[in-house]
Amino acid sequence: MADILVVDDEPEVCDSIALTLGLAGHTVRTAADGPAGIAACREQAPQLVLTDLVMPLAHGFEVIGRVRSEFPGVRILAISGGGEFGTSAYRPEAVTTNAYLAAALEMGADAILRKPFNRQELLAAIETCLASTRNSTEH
Repeated sequence: MADILVVDDEPEVCDSIALTLGLAGHTVRTAADGPAGIAACREQAPQLVLTDLVMPLAHGFEVIGRVRSEFPGVRILAISGGGEFGTSAYRPEAVTTNAYLAAALEMGADAILRKPFNRQELLAAIETCLASTRNSTEH
């Protein structure tokens, strides 16, 4: 299984993702914001960074840029719900969500996942990212 760093400023989201990945057999570390995520990568580079995009202090775009430049072999999965809409106003199809996720791919993310997502979607996205690592090292 993989060493995965989860970077998300929402404690409930971060804990839920960490629990899901841990139960799937992955080693999981968490960071509550972009600077902490970058610092965690510098301490020990993971195989995959899963980062939210909309966070205080440093957006996920900064995390993606730093990880891509300092650790080019690390896979990146970007997640976003497009910002704080609240439960009743949440719109996963919002233009901002699509724009955030498209920008993440352009910045160097290997894959994207729109919030909210379920366990199967999360694990499939992780597997896709990790498989691309294995495939690139096999050739």
